[in-house]
Amino acid sequence: MIIDENPDAADLIRVLIQKKLIAIVVYGDDHIWCCPRILHGIINLQSWTDFLRRFCRSDLRDGMEYTSFFSEMDQLTGRLTKKGPVFLKRYFVRNFDGIRAPVLPVRETTSQILKLLATDRDNKLDLILSGIGHLWDSMGTNECTYTLIKDLITDLRSTEIMSYQTMINLMREDAVLTRKLNDLVRKIDISAEEVLAQFPTRRRLFEMHIIDPNKAAFGNFVVEENKMDMDRR
Repeated sequence: MIIDENPDAADLIRVLIQKKLIAIVVYGDDHIWCCPRILHGIINLQSWTDFLRRFCRSDLRDGMEYTSFFSEMDQLTGRLTKKGPVFLKRYFVRNFDGIRAPVLPVRETTSQILKLLATDRDNKLDLILSGIGHLWDSMGTNECTYTLIKDLITDLRSTEIMSYQTMINLMREDAVLTRKLNDLVRKIDISAEEVLAQFPTRRRLFEMHIIDPNKAAFGNFVVEENKMDMDRR
């Protein structure tokens, strides 16, 4: 559509797609797209809205444009000092350690703490389980969130002296807690007892962001296939 309507920019657009400088990521009804600023005159919020309406019969809601993909975080407070786009409730920051991925997802401390505080305070098992879930969801990229929630769970555990199996049995008697526990077991791929017995260590969370070439191969394969198709044309 864009190429057909802007033939003078067609060659440039094809080159930028090959170089992965134009991209669209879709997850359910949430999506994010990017392109170089030189094309903002023809690839922008309005053209994307028109595309969705014309080809997907869908109306864009809450569309936003940003001048930068990256957010910036104050690790001392866990607050974002600069906000880029948010995708699946996560912002993105640069990483320069040379070990993990060059772009890391982050969540602000405020959003996670408020969500945790919305948990039934009289149900300590729910608080403990929700806290563990939020620890994993901190993704090791927000030190403030990790420390606050870990300290909270440690205090709660000190007042609930019971075996992990007893805690699991009590959770299994509650439909909501059972669902939360099962979701964590599937998400983390460890047993229910391990979910409660082990805090996710900083090292474990750190390792989640190390690129696995095998898992990344499919995306590269698709890009190379698209490049070959364009070359044939």
